[in-house]
Amino acid sequence: MLSGTSDEFGHNTIPSGTFTQISAGEHHTCGLKSDGSVTCWGAGKTKTGHPFEYGQSINPIGTFIQLSAGRYHTCGLKGDGSVLCWGANESGQSTVPIEPSLTDINGSTQAGIDQCKANPASCGITKLDGISTNAFITPANKMIAGVLISGGTKRLMVRASSVDGAVDPLLEIVTYPDRKPLGNNDSWATDPAAAELTQKKLAPVRATDAATIINLPPGLFTMEVSSKNGGSGAGLIEVYDMAVFP
Repeated sequence: MLSGTSDEFGHNTIPSGTFTQISAGEHHTCGLKSDGSVTCWGAGKTKTGHPFEYGQSINPIGTFIQLSAGRYHTCGLKGDGSVLCWGANESGQSTVPIEPSLTDINGSTQAGIDQCKANPASCGITKLDGISTNAFITPANKMIAGVLISGGTKRLMVRASSVDGAVDPLLEIVTYPDRKPLGNNDSWATDPAAAELTQKKLAPVRATDAATIINLPPGLFTMEVSSKNGGSGAGLIEVYDMAVFP
């Protein structure tokens, strides 16, 4: 670790092992081992760490001969001359196709993900009970999750959280594409469902985080999260079918 360098994101907390090359981005670092494997650490590593940004610290499966880390992404050169990139893609940094051996945050392979998408029953999935997504929120950029409901009215919990505490999230639920407002919340404790959220252990950790329970009919909807306090930081939005929380 470099003396006097901030380790706020864990990017200077070097894991055990011997490396032949390291390459550092703004808040993450990746190291190439003698066997060609890659280990990355710092921002983007885990949802429980600080903070979950763009997945730039995913450990790719496969062997490499050289690494180069950008601000929020990393690219690796393989022995056959091909290149694999992972992390942020807001400006096309990681547009290199993902190969089947690259694992996602949850350890599933892309091939397995494609299989589940094509045939959900083959993965034991009979219906979708919830979704979550994360993004970097700024005063000018919202985080948006889209939801399609079919087969009758659903009672949903929608929860918006600041991963690093830098954003006071304002949650808004609107119809798509006409953007008719259906509900909003900027502090879960003020929501009419606050007691139920607490009783079922669904309340966010921070009082400034947002959550609500809402009945939505079949249709298309967006859950939008903006920065109420003008701050910028990583945010998380979750949508769950309350039928799984009796």
